[in-house]
Amino acid sequence: RGEVLAIPGSPRFMLDTAKAPWHSLYLAFDMIDAASAGRKRIVLGHISDYAGSTRKYGDAYKVAREAADEVIFVGDNSHRARASQEDRDTGRFREFTSVRAAADHIRETAVEDELILLKGSSNLHLERIALSYTHDIRCWADACGKQQDCRSCGLFDLPFEEHSRLSRRETRRRLGKDR
Repeated sequence: RGEVLAIPGSPRFMLDTAKAPWHSLYLAFDMIDAASAGRKRIVLGHISDYAGSTRKYGDAYKVAREAADEVIFVGDNSHRARASQEDRDTGRFREFTSVRAAADHIRETAVEDELILLKGSSNLHLERIALSYTHDIRCWADACGKQQDCRSCGLFDLPFEEHSRLSRRETRRRLGKDR
């Protein structure tokens, strides 16, 4: 958690995509706030592990907005951010229902000296946004059902529809773990 992925000529990514419990959001946002970068963006997926109303998304947006130049919500709860119309109109807030749409937006608007926090629970696999800078991502399933991250799965370069045909042995071979 909190791994930094620096790709020459591209944005730097801070990956925190294993879990997004409510109590950890502010820690991640504080790291972005304290960091030095030409531009800062926060991509927030599903908030996990809280027994509360969906008002938490609005609260999270308020805090993220103070730490970053742009805040991007991804997933089914994106509309719950309660961002102002002004923030929407100026591009300070963006919402996408799919990770692929968010990745496309980031790629189209990225600048070299920026830091992008990818924060969300594992079910959305937000790490694909950063991986798309170093790999040809062909698996953009919104709900694959796998608990492991995409790098551990190793099948991100194949369409999701092809995953089930691969045996466990073939998957291990592709990952270089076959002995």
